[in-house]
Amino acid sequence: MNERNLGNVQSSQNFTNQNSPNFNQSQNFKNLSKNSKIDENSPKFAGISSISLALLEKERQRVNAKIAKLKLFCLIVFGSFIVWLILNSKSDHVGEYTSFILFGAFAFYNWRKDAITRSIRSKFKAEVVSKIIKDINPHFVYIPHMHISENEFSKAGVFKLNGGTFDGNDLISGKIDGVKFKMSDVSYTEIRREGRNTKQVTIFKGIVFIADFYKNFTSHTIVANSDYAKPVGKRIKIDNMDFNNRFKIYTNDEINAFYLLSPNFMERFLWLSNNVSYYIDAAFVGNKIYIFIDNKEDNFEINLDTKLTDISTIYATYKFSLEVFFNIIKDLKLNLEIFKTKAENG
Repeated sequence: MNERNLGNVQSSQNFTNQNSPNFNQSQNFKNLSKNSKIDENSPKFAGISSISLALLEKERQRVNAKIAKLKLFCLIVFGSFIVWLILNSKSDHVGEYTSFILFGAFAFYNWRKDAITRSIRSKFKAEVVSKIIKDINPHFVYIPHMHISENEFSKAGVFKLNGGTFDGNDLISGKIDGVKFKMSDVSYTEIRREGRNTKQVTIFKGIVFIADFYKNFTSHTIVANSDYAKPVGKRIKIDNMDFNNRFKIYTNDEINAFYLLSPNFMERFLWLSNNVSYYIDAAFVGNKIYIFIDNKEDNFEINLDTKLTDISTIYATYKFSLEVFFNIIKDLKLNLEIFKTKAENG
């Protein structure tokens, strides 16, 4: 999951990724430049090794060559079959068959591409992403192959799951300003039919952020923005026209909803929504707040179109991407002061 602004966490676990493939930095050393301008052990770059990046760059080039061959193979094989079908079939369902073939071609391509890139993606997370997370806060817990569960995603009540494909990765957890949280990339897709055509629809793809609340609520309140959001509860209006125009608010307890959606929270949530180019939804359930950031990205992945030769640029780019999401607690002041009543604040 790639861009924007967030900040610090706590939990006790080292960031050694025991599940990633062994990345032998001793291989091919003599083929690398001996005159690197950057000290690979510099704390300035969170211990990211320039030698590791050089090896990853060589692998990136090999991977891209394999992907180019895969694209050509799919174009020739599936393209030829579609052309033959159009020229020779007398069926009234040529369009439907063509759609089915294209769907199969994309599925095959994505399956093979995932297999081709799996190793370099794991190595990149072990050598770059995990070290930057540790640099931001040494107490963060990062498990690249884990994610927010389907049950947790569904419990928020923002999106209705209808037996589609649920997946994710890059689970990060800890504390920010004393607020316990966890977040990960999540994607949920469904296969839908439109007339005679079948297509895959991405209902959600982005970051799911779950933070503990300072108080347990029996109500269920949802702030929905996404086109695919299917919230539960009764829709209500609040005394903020800008907020009503931007979001749909659903709840099973209006009094609690008005309490949760304080003027300060609405102002900050509107500000956050206005400063990004994607949908943001939220839900208050039990003692947790769920935030869905639908940026249509698989965040924190290696960019295979970008050379891995500039350690300072790699470090700055991925650190900024991570802090964008971490800062959500700071930006929304989820350390909870904005939700407390005057009596609770003393």
